[in-house]
Amino acid sequence: MNDKGKLWNGSKKQAKIRISLYGRQNVIQIGKDVVRVLGVPPYISIRINPEMDSILVEPAEEKHKLSFKVAEDICFNKNRQMVISSASFVIGFMVKNNLDLSETYQIDGVYSEKNNAAVFQMKDAKVYEPKKQKV
Repeated sequence: MNDKGKLWNGSKKQAKIRISLYGRQNVIQIGKDVVRVLGVPPYISIRINPEMDSILVEPAEEKHKLSFKVAEDICFNKNRQMVISSASFVIGFMVKNNLDLSETYQIDGVYSEKNNAAVFQMKDAKVYEPKKQKV
């Protein structure tokens, strides 16, 4: 794709490994730093553990059943976002974890270098509260 060295000068340890669940819109947003630490793969997949209390995001092949295309300009276009729309996924996951479907939740995760995957625990989900504008 691109010269990986030019995509990001940050440290994987300083990255904001974060996803957001939008209950009202039934979407999951994958943070750009998640895509960056995974090496900006052409496709990613999302897996849920059997207990449905964590989400794993990892690089995937196009033929993978639950693969999602990553936009080629995700790291260069500040207006580009990685958003996956799935009512059944978002509603089912939020209901199983007793989350309010009218809220937006942010979940900070950790990057596993060994598995080249980002892991998000539902116990870390926090209701999103926009930063207040300074007057």
